[in-house]
Amino acid sequence: MFRADKKVEAGLAAMVDASAKKHAAADAVAQVDGLIAVHILLIRSASAKSAPALPASAVKALDAGSSAALSGKKASFLYGSAMIDAAATDAVVGRLLHRVIAAYVKYQSKRADEGGASSASEGIVRSAKSKKDGASSYSAAARTLARCACNPYPHRRQGGGAGGGGRKSSSSSAPSPSSAVATSVQTVLTYSPLSADARGALLSALFSSVNTLSGHDASVTASLGSSREAREAYHPVDETYAKLPVVRGRCAVTSSHRNYDPNSARRIAAVLAGHGPGGRMSGRDLAKAMVLSHAGTTQKSTGSRQREALMTYTIGMIREVVAPLAKENNSIIAEIAELMASCASSSSLEKKKDDKIDGEEGAKEEEKMLEDAKPKGKAKAASVAGRKGKPQDAKKPSSSSSSSSKKAAEGGGSDDEGDSLISAVLHESALSLLTTLGGIAGNFDPQFDDPEDEDNEPYVLARKLCVDEVCPRLREQLDGSAVRVAKLTEEEVDLYRSPEGILFKPAGGDSEAGEAATASAAGAPLTRVRTPRRRGGREEKRRATSGRASRRRSGRGR
Repeated sequence: MFRADKKVEAGLAAMVDASAKKHAAADAVAQVDGLIAVHILLIRSASAKSAPALPASAVKALDAGSSAALSGKKASFLYGSAMIDAAATDAVVGRLLHRVIAAYVKYQSKRADEGGASSASEGIVRSAKSKKDGASSYSAAARTLARCACNPYPHRRQGGGAGGGGRKSSSSSAPSPSSAVATSVQTVLTYSPLSADARGALLSALFSSVNTLSGHDASVTASLGSSREAREAYHPVDETYAKLPVVRGRCAVTSSHRNYDPNSARRIAAVLAGHGPGGRMSGRDLAKAMVLSHAGTTQKSTGSRQREALMTYTIGMIREVVAPLAKENNSIIAEIAELMASCASSSSLEKKKDDKIDGEEGAKEEEKMLEDAKPKGKAKAASVAGRKGKPQDAKKPSSSSSSSSKKAAEGGGSDDEGDSLISAVLHESALSLLTTLGGIAGNFDPQFDDPEDEDNEPYVLARKLCVDEVCPRLREQLDGSAVRVAKLTEEEVDLYRSPEGILFKPAGGDSEAGEAATASAAGAPLTRVRTPRRRGGREEKRRATSGRASRRRSGRGR
């Protein structure tokens, strides 16, 4: 196309430089011109017999994907939030972004074979460590590719042939939206170095992306449905209809599309969990792949074709992937059970010290912790002064908590899922996975079946996973939850059920004190609440006084 035209190459490099400068000035707009220029440069290098060197600006923009997504530095325009969000809505970005990442991984591998790439040993799609706290994370390129997999742009073919006439083909002949992303993921797994652990990085990124996107969708839905005013402001209701129209598709209440495409997530998870290059998986990675394979599925246990298909797929995965790894490492089953139990019965994947609260000992320990947490002495006086109207004495949030909340809002690439809550999608996916494993384990009876038979191997592992590993962990977490639920007061339950954005007033309490405490905690200026006087009070008092005087006069006359 432009074999040795230096002018074209210089023009493309200038476009990349301009996109980088625009992104550094304002990162709210996706730099589509720079993406197209990088894509053309990679096509030029792939068409040559030997991989020519890319311009320095393009290499700098592409190599930025190898850094940790939570390193605190401003990302390249290729991996910024604007470009990631545009992948689901813009046709050009949706078609090129994941292909650019896969093409550069292949380019790095080709340069490494020729001995001309020094950074190819790391790869851009890889697991990484955070420089600040050393927590496990994944690269920015892995996060970008995972977000492309969560919401792939739908592709449409143009019809052809004698009867086509250039019209669009039917939806049945159109390719799946995730087919192109799956091809790019397979290319990344094939050409990434083993030291990069591309498979584990992509599984962690996909798991975290589904959790973040679905959690954001749940919070937005809750805020929009908190009151009728909020619902009508978002979607006005036409009350002239005798019967409200039925909403179908992605906007329906029963839709499984909760800010991500469940079919694409299941397909990419199956690609990542399959055989092939890309590094060996740990038990935690296997559990993530198994949970993601049930994303957006139904909870029906019998009479469902989807459940039958899930059982067939899970049996094959246990036979081909889980069983060989379990023979080499006995802790694989325990690691799978740990993540499954956390997703099914806990609010966070990070296990805390006070999670194991069992019986009277756990209750006494928690009471002691609550007693120690109460303010004493000067601290108590300071808290009382804060409630009386001194918001400046209140404790300000630490910088670490504010920075962590900012990172969570930006959708960073940390693999430390304990900082974020488990979304309802992952919770339902884990419950669906437990239903599938229970159905598989029910086909094996140790009294009548031979556990040494190779045909029974998936059923034996499923039974061991459900009975020996998952059940004890569920019992521990549910016992602790039962103790904490029993300690909830009526006021705390009412506060939880109260709508958002409305001041909560406890029943039978002092409303003025409650408003003052809430305002001081929020740092808002305190205002005195005046109770309106009842009308007719003076008139009633005058009538009562005149009535008593008339009764006295009548008594004297007698």
